[in-house]
Amino acid sequence: MRQGRFHGTIECLIALFGIPDKSKTKESIERQLEDVDVPLFNLLTITIATNNFLLKNKIGQGGFGPVYKGKLEGGQEIAVKRLSSRSGQGLTEFITEVKLIAKLQHRNLVKLLGCCIKGKEKLLVYEYMVNGSLDSFIFDKIKSKLLDWPQRFHIILGIVRGLLYLHQDSRLRIIHRDLKASNILLDEKLNPKISDFGLARAFGGDQTEGNTDRVVGTYGYMAPEYAVDGQFSIKSDVFSFGILLLEIVCGNKNKALCHENQTLNLVGHAWTLWKEQNALQLFDSSIKDSCVISEVLRCIHVSLLCVQQYPEDRPTMTSVIQMLGSEMDMVEPKEPVSIAADTSSISQSQSLSFGRTIVSPNGVFELGFFNLGNPNKSYLGIWFKNIPSQNIVWVANGGNPINDSFALLSLNSSGHLVLTHNNTVVWSTSSLIETQNPVAKLLDSGNLVIRDENEVNQEAYLWQSFDYPSNTGLSGMKIGWYLKRNLSIHLTAWKSDDDPTPGDFTWGIILHPYPEIYLMKGTKKYYRVGPWNGSPGLINSIYYHEFVSDEEELSFTWNLKNASFLSKVVVNQTTQERPRYVWSETESWMLYSTRPEDYCDHYGVCGANAYCSSTASPICECLKGYTPKSPEKWKSMDRTQGCVLKHPLSCKYDGFAQVDGLKVPDTKRTHVDQTLDIEKCRSKCLNECSCMAYTNYNISGAGSGCIMWFGDLLDIKLYSVAESGRRLHIRLPPSELDKSKTKKSNDRQLQDVDVPLFDLLTITAATDNFLLNNKIGEGGFGPVYKGKLEGGQEIAVKRLSSRSGQGITEFITEVKLIAKLQHRNLVKLLGCCIKGQEELLVYEYVVNGSLNSFIFDQTKSKLLDWPRRFNIILGIARGLLYLHQDSRLRIIHRDLKASNVLLDEKLNPKISDFGMARAFGGDQTEGNTNRVVGTYGYMAPEYAFDGNFSIKSDVFSFGILLLEIVCGIKNKSLCHENQTLNLVGYAWALWKEQNALQLIDSGIKDSCVIPEVLRCIHVSLLCVQQYPEDRPTMTSVIQMLGSEMDMVEPKEPGFFPRRILKEGNLKEMTSNDELTISLFSGR
Repeated sequence: MRQGRFHGTIECLIALFGIPDKSKTKESIERQLEDVDVPLFNLLTITIATNNFLLKNKIGQGGFGPVYKGKLEGGQEIAVKRLSSRSGQGLTEFITEVKLIAKLQHRNLVKLLGCCIKGKEKLLVYEYMVNGSLDSFIFDKIKSKLLDWPQRFHIILGIVRGLLYLHQDSRLRIIHRDLKASNILLDEKLNPKISDFGLARAFGGDQTEGNTDRVVGTYGYMAPEYAVDGQFSIKSDVFSFGILLLEIVCGNKNKALCHENQTLNLVGHAWTLWKEQNALQLFDSSIKDSCVISEVLRCIHVSLLCVQQYPEDRPTMTSVIQMLGSEMDMVEPKEPVSIAADTSSISQSQSLSFGRTIVSPNGVFELGFFNLGNPNKSYLGIWFKNIPSQNIVWVANGGNPINDSFALLSLNSSGHLVLTHNNTVVWSTSSLIETQNPVAKLLDSGNLVIRDENEVNQEAYLWQSFDYPSNTGLSGMKIGWYLKRNLSIHLTAWKSDDDPTPGDFTWGIILHPYPEIYLMKGTKKYYRVGPWNGSPGLINSIYYHEFVSDEEELSFTWNLKNASFLSKVVVNQTTQERPRYVWSETESWMLYSTRPEDYCDHYGVCGANAYCSSTASPICECLKGYTPKSPEKWKSMDRTQGCVLKHPLSCKYDGFAQVDGLKVPDTKRTHVDQTLDIEKCRSKCLNECSCMAYTNYNISGAGSGCIMWFGDLLDIKLYSVAESGRRLHIRLPPSELDKSKTKKSNDRQLQDVDVPLFDLLTITAATDNFLLNNKIGEGGFGPVYKGKLEGGQEIAVKRLSSRSGQGITEFITEVKLIAKLQHRNLVKLLGCCIKGQEELLVYEYVVNGSLNSFIFDQTKSKLLDWPRRFNIILGIARGLLYLHQDSRLRIIHRDLKASNVLLDEKLNPKISDFGMARAFGGDQTEGNTNRVVGTYGYMAPEYAFDGNFSIKSDVFSFGILLLEIVCGIKNKSLCHENQTLNLVGYAWALWKEQNALQLIDSGIKDSCVIPEVLRCIHVSLLCVQQYPEDRPTMTSVIQMLGSEMDMVEPKEPGFFPRRILKEGNLKEMTSNDELTISLFSGR
């Protein structure tokens, strides 16, 4: 049960992380998760427990996302870590944390209760620690008094024991890589528990070290060999412990402290006092009355040994626990590493003057004063620290330079940065919120932020430079609007390369009904990207996009895929371009791309109702049905007046021409309705006479939403590769519409289906022209052929028979439904082909064929022992549950049977053949038809007789199939005590007689688990009840099959024909083979 639920999330994870090779990714994720033994929580359960992640329930902020307090239905309190999509922790770290903590059991490690992966949500559920994190005590003037020395020493020893377990006593050697005060939680008795294993690394055997090119951790706690070279080991954890030990003793963070006119961090301050034999000055004043001097001095001594520069000079945690727990002699510490102060921040007691800078934690960016060749014009700004040229990314006072070196940047008591020159304010920040403990910090993203030092949420900024950018865009910076603050975030070009005065060339979002990004020259549109369409855009190895649109903000962000990359976009007034640069291995800025890219990117070059194609000659063409407004000017290459309709619109009888591969028109005069699908969008546009074009709002997946254009269509570009652009439906009068009879009505029905279209020649070659030897099956609607594509991939091709009952409606139904389905127990659609009379569906080839070829074959049935059959039963149940409940649409299959269940190479089941399926939105679960389609022996009575179908009619079919799998017999005539009964009747008769074990297929008697088999028979009889309301849902079926819960007794099942036999004729009767039927009848 648990494993099945885990696998059900795989497709969601693949979709979420946008990994191109989905099959390999799926296998990789399955392999990583297969040995995880933790409960899986339902997202709804956690949402209820945390009051929908209410802000009041937020109790912390880790580097990878917020932590919320919650309460489960039974009253148990929990802590829920919610992975932020904008964090650095992706799928790898999440799975790492789950897998590691699931295997760890120690009283000084936080306990993982379970996890949840659903859509974009990745959640870890921990035991709730009532006293929160250690940092909230030791760094708080009031709460620190609650921790006297005996309690602190107890906490120190607990942390040591937890770390020793990770390094030595657990089955795997585990290096935490992010040990710090905020990752130590305290329970109700103030016992410490190490938490947050998202960055941890595990090793088997005797391995104790590793190497990485992705350095992750917290500034101030990282060992030098890890921060500089990416080398980590158990000794890098020991270094972090040494810092933490000092902080617990001193009650101070490892940041800037003053000692005899020197600014040192805590380690440097401790080393200086140790050398002066004044170590007692390090004590937190609140523990002086309770401390044991010898213990405290021993702790300081051990901490200095732990923070030695070279790993080999640091003790192991075994030695640490021995040194702390005895009076053994200890070696004298050498001078420790990193006695320079934290230079990434400014507090109220500090200021920044000419010649001094602050540097981001990992040395990526630097803030200070600079000039651009003229010493009489100086500026406060941020630059790439280790890049010598073109490195300025932000300027505070671009339009107000300082003419000498007597300027000062300080942080005032209200939490505002103020730049003064001769006591005159040159520049300052503003914030609506004031704070008592402000700190300004330069982050490794290049963002200068102001926040409350005591605020648990590290991302609760009072002000940030990313909201007020200059001419340069960086990874993680938003372009857009904070709607409630009416604040536009946009890039503004410098006047020139040596003058950072803001120019009039800008890059930002204009708030049209369908917002989009523009380059503006003053108030004139210069270049338009086109609106966000839900697509990730062109795949590249450097960055990915995020788009946010809600009541709070509308923003566009790009983020680097690899934190070790450096990239920037710059708005240039001189060249009137917005280039993107990437820092290359040759140590120079390499031009990666430029906007505008070509002449056609310049705004409106072809005028209204025309498109521009840079690969065509001439580059401007009128849209279909339009003609140049001024033919003379058009011929003279002046296209600015654009085009007009050849014939007037009729409104009522108009239609639409479809054009692919476009940058859609300027969205200033548009209307958006995200609730409409493409068909309703077409109808609405057709009914509004001034609507000139429409398309999907969001093209991801199968497409959704509606956008309509009114008036002239401006600034359209035709891309040379259609996939680079979008589809647009342009309104035309009847005289301009294509009246060809070959234009099928199914064009509109297929236009929103997101599956590859195969060329008929490709399919013909793959199947050897549908060679009879390649035929592997015959469905009710036509034959199925095995084929092999040019690259070697094997496929199954369903060829619609012109004589079958399945016409274009069922064909399109199957394409549209399966294209939207993603589940490991449903067959995967690779694409389709429609050409002339041929209508083909291309599926993954499932190597073991259909289930009926096994269970109804005396030889092959022996290959399916009971464990395999039970796995098949559970897989079919999970697939059906997905169709009925978990997919975006509720889907009723209407033809579930043994021949429509395929088995892959590992005998996992996959439900196939959706030609008869019906889909419903919302909570609808049933329908009615006067065209009854299905297979004899599997149809529920209410469907066969009255045309009423529902999820419960699928449940009926599942009940039949379940019986067939257990018995190895088709649902046909069997004889029992002078009666001819079908399989259901036969099973019911034996059930009443308490002889149900007689039903078991003889081929599985040696391998079967009797309670499981009897439970399956019990469930099958509940599924085939006469009335739908008496049948369980598939949710209940899975619960009953996967547990030992009590079940209701079945009533007599739905219809099963009886026939009295003459004496002496007690052998099995013959029956019709499986027939797919299609009945048309009035009700």
